[in-house]
Amino acid sequence: MPKPVICNEGSSKCLAADLAKGPLENGSGVFFRTGPSTLMVEPTNVCNLHCPACPTGAGILNRPPRAMSFDEFKGILNQALDPPGYLRRVTLFNYGEPFLCKDLLRMVRYAADRGLETFTSTNGQFLGGGKIATRWSRAG
Repeated sequence: MPKPVICNEGSSKCLAADLAKGPLENGSGVFFRTGPSTLMVEPTNVCNLHCPACPTGAGILNRPPRAMSFDEFKGILNQALDPPGYLRRVTLFNYGEPFLCKDLLRMVRYAADRGLETFTSTNGQFLGGGKIATRWSRAG
């Protein structure tokens, strides 16, 4: 059996202290840090389109339509940041159009102010004229 490789998202810079916290073994002899590196948050499950391949668009999501408040986001992010040192990025999308969430850019700024990268996916309907892209870039 090959000697296990100790890594942190593909890097060999994992500290022994990380292992002492209870590393996970993924079945192939590779150990990962114990904290999440990415947090996926759904700012809203509302969408302006009706794509048949999407649970939201097809009307089969089985959850009431709603947007996350900025305070909810702050609470979730603060929990994910404890213990510090693991979280690196926040993904802001799932089953909805993120730009329909009125607090999306505040969420981006809050995450960026804590040194986190942010990612989203959009149907592009709200990107006209570059205003949203510019505001997103300025937010973080």
